[in-house]
Amino acid sequence: DDARQLFAGLVHARPNEIACTKNVSDGLNAIATALPWSPGDNVVYCPGFDHPNAAYAWLNLDNMGVERRPVPLRTDGRVDVAAVVRATDSRTRLVTVSSVNFASGIRAELGELGHHCRRANIFFLVDGAQSTGVLEVDVDDACIDGWCASANKGLLGPYGVGFAYCREEVARQLRPVYLSRFGVDAGNLSESEMGSPQYELHAGARRFEVGNANWTGLIAVAASMRQLGQFAQSTVE
Repeated sequence: DDARQLFAGLVHARPNEIACTKNVSDGLNAIATALPWSPGDNVVYCPGFDHPNAAYAWLNLDNMGVERRPVPLRTDGRVDVAAVVRATDSRTRLVTVSSVNFASGIRAELGELGHHCRRANIFFLVDGAQSTGVLEVDVDDACIDGWCASANKGLLGPYGVGFAYCREEVARQLRPVYLSRFGVDAGNLSESEMGSPQYELHAGARRFEVGNANWTGLIAVAASMRQLGQFAQSTVE
């Protein structure tokens, strides 16, 4: 809970909008597969800007009958925001991009993309691996619906720990593919008590948490985030 709250403060979210994950891939896949896809829906993404690891999450959507719409980069290596916007239509369920390219360090213009997606009711999912803890992030201001990070980069934590932000308003509409006791809101019951089979998911991102967390890793990254919290994120940037 401490780590969840500290990460929420870093990205300007609420603690119940944060899930503790294993890494970026875990978060991206959990959210992408939970969207209410129908055959013929599409995802718009920028393969030239993403880390290759992330691309598999979108390739995997082929199994759900989802059309992939890759958008090439501009000649200067930047995300072509206008082209991404043109690629979306009424069947677009997801627009996804990395916040910063892992090889070039070029930043994506998240605010413009986010505001377009919010107006069009499209989920906007960001791979924040290269920027979390390094650059100032405000998911609310940039209209970002999902943000995934790992602890081992800018958060200066260990491998095997990550965080996934999911805006509560949209999280309520998502059904996780994997479900465990930690994703269920069972009130005051202990973790070892089943509760009613007519379960309710946690209202926010915690519905994506599966099994025991990496407690040791979370304690370590919480210590790191407390140190980062001594400075304004703009100062770190």
